[in-house]
Amino acid sequence: MSTIRMSGMISGLDTEAIVSAMVATRVAKKEKLQKSQTLLSWKQDAYKAINAKVYSLYSKIGNLRFSSAYSMKKTTVSDPTKATITASGEAINGTQTLEVRQLARSGYLTGAKLSEGTTSSTTLGQLGYTGEDTTITVRTADGAKDIKIGKNTTVDQLVTSLNNAGVRASFDAGNSRIFVSAKETGTANDFSLTASDLSGLKALAAAGLSVESEANNAAYARAASYAKGLTAIDGNGRIVSYFELDKDGNLVYDEDGNPKINEALKDLNLSDEQIRGATEQSIKEILENLKNAYNSNAELDLEQREIQEKINYSVAKDAINSFLEDNAGDPDKKAKAEQLVSLLSVDNKKYSYVEEDGSITENYEKYHAGTSVQDKITELAKDLGLITEETDEFGATSQDRSALDKLQANVTTADAIDKNAVLTDDDKQAYYIDEEGRKALSAEDGRLTQIAQERKANQAVINDPTNRYWDIGNYAGVDIDELASSITDKIMLGKRIATGEEEIPISAGATRVDAQDAQIVLNGADYTSSTNTFTVNGLTIKATAETTPGQTITISTDTDTQGLYDKIKDFLSEYNSLINELSSLYNADSASGYEPLTDEEKSEMSDSDIEKWEQKIKDSLLRRDSTIGGVMDAMTNAMMQAYTVNGKTYTLGSFGIQTLGYLNAAKNENYAYHIAGDSEDSVSAGSADKLMAALTQDPDAVIDFMKQLASGLYDSLDKKMKGTNLSSVYTIYNDKQMASEYSSYTKQIKDWEKKIQEMEDRYYKQYSNMEKQLAAMQNATSSLTSLFGNK
Repeated sequence: MSTIRMSGMISGLDTEAIVSAMVATRVAKKEKLQKSQTLLSWKQDAYKAINAKVYSLYSKIGNLRFSSAYSMKKTTVSDPTKATITASGEAINGTQTLEVRQLARSGYLTGAKLSEGTTSSTTLGQLGYTGEDTTITVRTADGAKDIKIGKNTTVDQLVTSLNNAGVRASFDAGNSRIFVSAKETGTANDFSLTASDLSGLKALAAAGLSVESEANNAAYARAASYAKGLTAIDGNGRIVSYFELDKDGNLVYDEDGNPKINEALKDLNLSDEQIRGATEQSIKEILENLKNAYNSNAELDLEQREIQEKINYSVAKDAINSFLEDNAGDPDKKAKAEQLVSLLSVDNKKYSYVEEDGSITENYEKYHAGTSVQDKITELAKDLGLITEETDEFGATSQDRSALDKLQANVTTADAIDKNAVLTDDDKQAYYIDEEGRKALSAEDGRLTQIAQERKANQAVINDPTNRYWDIGNYAGVDIDELASSITDKIMLGKRIATGEEEIPISAGATRVDAQDAQIVLNGADYTSSTNTFTVNGLTIKATAETTPGQTITISTDTDTQGLYDKIKDFLSEYNSLINELSSLYNADSASGYEPLTDEEKSEMSDSDIEKWEQKIKDSLLRRDSTIGGVMDAMTNAMMQAYTVNGKTYTLGSFGIQTLGYLNAAKNENYAYHIAGDSEDSVSAGSADKLMAALTQDPDAVIDFMKQLASGLYDSLDKKMKGTNLSSVYTIYNDKQMASEYSSYTKQIKDWEKKIQEMEDRYYKQYSNMEKQLAAMQNATSSLTSLFGNK
């Protein structure tokens, strides 16, 4: 709250005006600092804007140094109605033959027409299903999911359940049909709808969805095959199959069509009926084992996480404490040490940045205004006294690296334990780096090793193929008896259908299109794909229609000279844009006599006049700037260099790429390059197109030259963008120095504001005292006057 002063009441003096005049000199000094800070801020903004464009060009030419940037091919196909072709740089030049045998398609089921009047709320019972509640299984590429249905299940509920199980399903009330399709094309992505028992078959039939298909047959055959794997322990302790298998692993059947019981099981003194009756019990025992293994793993995971938290806390705590031995309780150092621990765990330090709020932006490969993680690590490490000079990526000498290396190792190890706590299959022990830099195995780490071994044992039970009779999913919280019964039903129904004992009731009018893979023949070799897109030896082939049997189409691949031309042109366009802007900044008109306005000055001007005034200053900020001039020199010198290719010397001029010179170029465009014969360039459009001619005749020579030119320009800019004590990496200007200067101005301004306030307070106090004295004198005079008046 500003102070309200009542002054000059007795003396009649304009005290505020007098005080303002007395502090005017100091106010002027403060305003001068404010103007200087404003100019610095504007200059920082100007540098940031141009730096972003320099970095953009720097990044682009970084890629142009390598052959991969010029690997450009074009491809034509003799019949584009059958296939579209694109070629990568690895594609072979020449002609190839292609035959499209068949296109990929997804599995599609058109349900049978249901009774008239069927709506989404019609139940399966109303459609004719009278059985008990049952289960059907939807199998997709993502696995199998069971759906419970019954006579009270509505059409809408069935469709919703099918969609939730991984297929696309819908009900068309107008045609009274349910439609089901796979989400993707290709046989691997096909779906099946199978029943768990006879009731399930009838329920599918009532919904019009019972059809025979390759996917359904495969699902039932898979269920049947599980019967082969049911095992028991014989008298000698060996694991044997309940049923006899031939040398190929197939079931052997007796005269009645039943699987033969394994002779080895006679050692168990069980009758055939007992062995057959043990089927469900054996599945139940297996499920119990799986459930126990799953639950044991879950318990180990919980214990493992608790141990990791202790280890990670201990590692970070020890690392921080090692920096605070001589500064116990220093909150600033503690905060910096904690931030350093955090930054050292960042995966990609090269392209990660620390924002003003302390958050991290990772993998931001383009120019970014934040402080790079590498720079922040160096800054914090210096503040903590870990390093004293910059020589490596963190700014440390080999002598000064020990403490920082130890912290890095601690954090990296803790991070690795946290991310891969199960350890590796060869039972490597978990360890951390102690204060002396040695590997140490704690009791907690030893428990991690034990956990890893226990989990491996449990996982072996879960992963054992002989145990996986059905896709059981999550073993926690399941009803073993119910699940065992359900799996047994699936196995036995599958066996009966596979052996012909049971027939699938077909829904009259339902049709099924099985999924299929796309098939092509390229240069006589067969290829299949779940989609209609193939990638073969640098070619991406998208089949769109089948070719006539026995007929082929031709694919012609060649170097894309137009693409190479456009790439070079794009590079020159960006270069020209940057060099022209740099020239404009360097050669800007002087703004002598202009300086930032004070608030009082702005109050006397219109908004448009203020904008024009300030823009005049901003336009001239980088006039004759040595940093801008240095970047211009680096760029122009690199572009004028000659390079040797196959014993012959080339310059840009060798390919018709030249500047117009001082006399012919427009203002601030002296260093811009023009391509002779470029139809989009009004200046050089009428000249012979030497670049295209060179690309057509000898593209490799042009590419080799451009790679060398890009490398030279990249190296020149790289030298300008290296980090120093005054500037950050990838920065052409002294951003650190300018930030420091800005902070210094802020401090000086605050100091002057304090001085001005103190001076004003002192003067007002003096004038206030004067007013009091005058008031006292006036009172005394009034008293004397009244005395004389009474006489």
